[in-house]
Amino acid sequence: MATWKEGSDCCLWEGVTCDRFTSHVVGLHLGCDQHSYVPACRRFQGILHPNSSLFHLRHLRSLDLSDNDFNGSAIPSTFTQLTSLAHLNLSKSRFSGHIPLGFSRLNKLVTLDLSSDWPYGSVPASIGNLTSLTDFSLPGNSLSGRFPDNILPNLVQLEVLDLGDNKFSGWFPDIFGNLSHKLTYLGLSNNNFTGPFPSLIFNLPKLQTLVCPYNQLVGPLPSQVVNYIGLNSIQWIHLAGNFLNGTIPSWMLALPSLYWLDLRSNLLTGEIPEFQSSSLEAIYLQQNQLSGPVPNTIFNLVNVSEIDLVANNKLTGRMPHHICNITTLYVINLSNNNLSGSIPECLVNLTDLTVLQLRMNNFHGSVPSIFGNMSSLENLDLNDNTLGGPLPQSLTGCTELEVLDVGNNELNGVFPFWLSSLPGLKVLILHNNSFHGTITTESMDSFPMLRILDISNNYFNGLLPASLFHKFPAMMMLQESEKVGVNYIGRSWSFNDYYSVVLMVKGQETMITKILTIFTTVDLSNNNFHGSIPDAIGELKSLKHLNLSHNSFSGPIPSSLVNLTELEALDLSSNQLTGEIPPQFTSLTSSLAKFNLSQNSLLGPIPQGHQIQTFDNTSYIGNQGLCGLPLSNKCGGNDHNDDEDSEPESESDGGTLFDWKFAGAGYGCGLVIGVSTAYVMFIIRKPRWLVEMIDNWIRRQHQARRWRPAIRF
Repeated sequence: MATWKEGSDCCLWEGVTCDRFTSHVVGLHLGCDQHSYVPACRRFQGILHPNSSLFHLRHLRSLDLSDNDFNGSAIPSTFTQLTSLAHLNLSKSRFSGHIPLGFSRLNKLVTLDLSSDWPYGSVPASIGNLTSLTDFSLPGNSLSGRFPDNILPNLVQLEVLDLGDNKFSGWFPDIFGNLSHKLTYLGLSNNNFTGPFPSLIFNLPKLQTLVCPYNQLVGPLPSQVVNYIGLNSIQWIHLAGNFLNGTIPSWMLALPSLYWLDLRSNLLTGEIPEFQSSSLEAIYLQQNQLSGPVPNTIFNLVNVSEIDLVANNKLTGRMPHHICNITTLYVINLSNNNLSGSIPECLVNLTDLTVLQLRMNNFHGSVPSIFGNMSSLENLDLNDNTLGGPLPQSLTGCTELEVLDVGNNELNGVFPFWLSSLPGLKVLILHNNSFHGTITTESMDSFPMLRILDISNNYFNGLLPASLFHKFPAMMMLQESEKVGVNYIGRSWSFNDYYSVVLMVKGQETMITKILTIFTTVDLSNNNFHGSIPDAIGELKSLKHLNLSHNSFSGPIPSSLVNLTELEALDLSSNQLTGEIPPQFTSLTSSLAKFNLSQNSLLGPIPQGHQIQTFDNTSYIGNQGLCGLPLSNKCGGNDHNDDEDSEPESESDGGTLFDWKFAGAGYGCGLVIGVSTAYVMFIIRKPRWLVEMIDNWIRRQHQARRWRPAIRF
């Protein structure tokens, strides 16, 4: 036990128990957050009892219980006895239940933080009685219902209001049309507020941060504001993921202090206005319906670090060379527009560039040899343009490159084996181009980190060397550490959203965003490879997708594929594979969702049991020698549904139990038996005992010849 002098603060130190407090303590910090000044802090666990001596501290003005574990217990109503409290922080302490109605009696409260806790239900309207409140934070809870209209007009001292990540609803203009003129932060993200955005919010003279994404706001943004001087302080506007329409108002791009503008995922139309502010550092306008050229004035923003106009816009024209003047840029994302012309060679000046995404445009010409000094480049995405010529070997200068996607172009040349010198390359996509020739490994180093290889729809040919698969060590080992948590490709969390690729996943072309590090695929389909499939593929134990379809592979299916225990999709269709399906395939795990062996020359019975039994006949059609379920072609007497369990057909149907032609030609001594039987049957008129005897003999011959076609007698 420790004692404190009057007017002192109380702080929980390691090894000190606070089972009794002096009545004159005015500040009590029992929190354990990352900013705590408590060394070797230990969380409280259990239930905070309503009769705790903590609630006898009548002079307590500041109480911090953040980042503890109170086991989902209700917030004690006895907090209301601490009538001197000015600062109360219960964030991240796993309290639950409703916000106590008695909080309204703490009329000296200046800050109230219940963020990332577990309260649910509605907010008491009586909170409006806390007229001294400057900071009211409730984000990350399960609060719901209509936020009371009468709270905010009374909180005239309010500077911070954060209601984000809850389930609040209500008509936006009614609730937030009359806010404190002292407000600096308004956070309403991820709720269900509806209605138009009130222009009065933009007239708040001290507002710095406006965060209202992912609600149901509708209508246009205000085309003009009454009190323009009130916008001088605003620095951050985040309105993504709503239903805002109309054009981007020109005044918004003239705000003198604005450095972050995020209007993505709305219904905005028209051209992007000219930029008049010089303070912007990040611009996000993707997933709208904007049209026209990229405004030249955007390149006057000397402090901008991210330009992101991606996805579902309709921007036209060329990529302006002025973009090369913004040497602070580390993200350029102009994907999914209608931009044309060549890729500017002056991009070589942007030595800090980390992400360059130009996918789904109309860029043509060759890929410029500008990458020799771009050692910071991590993600290069030029997919779906009309770029031609070979890949420039200057890409070896991008020593930090993790994703290279140049699929769906008109590139040519041999396999770029020199990319193996990039130590961190994880994704290599060359599909749907005109690359050609054999793949040799003599001059190829290992790809130590490669996890996605897609070279499908090209003109590669020749034998597939087994040594190729020894070049992918990252695919050979199960990443046990990665199964513990979710990890994505990308050195920085802020760039994860830019790491997206389009791949064939389980037979469907799929956009994969935020690529998991455990996602591993090899796609060599639609080329001209021939010869046998190397057994070495079975060493890629972390492989989830393998597609070798539409080649000329021959020989048997390697049984080593059964070692791919993580496999979710296997496609070997449209080749010239022969032999039986390895019986070990019955051990394929339940994770296998796509399985295709169709259009080959396989024979014998389809293995029965476990996951392989769940696929229909489309996985096997086009193999004339295959038999057994799910095909209608049965494998002799071994099939449970063959004639052994069915009634014999009648003579009138032409399907008599005994057929002389097959009996005489089908078996070693069938001729002798057939002639003898014919004579006897002629003399004694079809004795049934003899018919049954011969029928049983024929069935035994079926057992010895499992995959000959069934013959009825």
